[in-house]
Amino acid sequence: MASESSGYGYELGIPEEILRAVPDEIKSDDVRYREYLLSALKIGLRAMANAGISLSTDEIERAIRDSVGEHQRMEEEFQELLENLIRDKLTGDDSRLAIKLREYLGRDGELKSRLDEIFLDLTDPEKKKSVPNRVADVMQDRFNGVETEITSALDLTGKDSLLKRFLDLEKRRFDDLARELRDDMGDIRTALDVDAKLAQMQEDIDTRKKKSTGKGDDFEVDAVEHLEKIANILGDSVEHTGGGAADDSYAKVGDITIRINEVGLPEDLGIAIEAKSGGYSLKDLQRQMKAGMQQRNCDAAIGLVTRYGKGTKQHSEYHEDPAYGIVSTVEWLPNEREEADWITLEVAYRVTRNRLIAAHRLERDAKAVDIVELENQINGIKTQLSSMQAMKNNSSRARELISGVRESLDTLEGGIRSHLTRMEETLQKADDAES
Repeated sequence: MASESSGYGYELGIPEEILRAVPDEIKSDDVRYREYLLSALKIGLRAMANAGISLSTDEIERAIRDSVGEHQRMEEEFQELLENLIRDKLTGDDSRLAIKLREYLGRDGELKSRLDEIFLDLTDPEKKKSVPNRVADVMQDRFNGVETEITSALDLTGKDSLLKRFLDLEKRRFDDLARELRDDMGDIRTALDVDAKLAQMQEDIDTRKKKSTGKGDDFEVDAVEHLEKIANILGDSVEHTGGGAADDSYAKVGDITIRINEVGLPEDLGIAIEAKSGGYSLKDLQRQMKAGMQQRNCDAAIGLVTRYGKGTKQHSEYHEDPAYGIVSTVEWLPNEREEADWITLEVAYRVTRNRLIAAHRLERDAKAVDIVELENQINGIKTQLSSMQAMKNNSSRARELISGVRESLDTLEGGIRSHLTRMEETLQKADDAES
């Protein structure tokens, strides 16, 4: 590196390899950087002068290198001494600061001792100036002269006692109020004829209990048993809730709950079934279906009724309303449970199930399911169910005498199940395509 004289003496170019020996924390400060290099130069010059060596650029460079190393060593020693000082005197567990703090703030330290003494002075009843003694003195001073007056006022046995007179007056007022309330309630009870109405209500309850046969429970049990046979094949689960309250609600709707277990679908996908073995109105049934679906956290609802229940003439055996769901009418009598016909319930279950599955898959892929083919199969099912209903209505009880009617019904049922199978095969093709 070039060197030259100037107005300040002699400008010396310091080689890069020497500058690299300077610590980075010194380089970041121009003042320290300059002083560091000057100090190194002075140390080197003195060393050369004392050794009798002639001044040359090479010797200066060597001296600077030595001085840089010496200065770095001194910096390291200083850093180590500083860390030892902080650890031993300030931050270490056995440092002087920690010892002093323990002596003053520790469990048995000076501060605790002084606070204990202050607390003892304030609370010790043996000490005259403690808080209890001071309070007692003040109360005694205030109480002197009025003790007799207060005792007389609070005496419940004395006729002239203020407290006795007050209590007697309040008792008379309370008795008068209670008498007036009893009279008013008697008038209200008479006006509303409450006793007669309560007696009539109890009579109605007793009458209903006598008429009750428990057939509603039998109907639900038979329906669950039939649904479980289908659900076991499809991999679903059936729960007989029996109209019990859902969650923390008092609403008792949703007699049967079906949970659909299908790969790729939500785990809580379900169908709520509201069962009625006796009389009902379609509007009330649909309202309960909707309530049961909400209470049981389901995605669809089915109404299940019997052909002989009141209200079935208002609709077909397979009644579908997009706003509420499917109402399925089955052949069931409490004294003919073994001969029950559950085909419309199976249709309602499998159609509702497949529609829910198709809807979820179409949300992911608009072409995942051939929805036209699916609805064609459903329409075919509806047509054959209508034919079955017409045949049942025409034949009435004659089906027990005419074997051909039963054979035709079996054929139609076979056709319906064929449509159901083809409908599910349509969905299976979509599954295979996705995989």
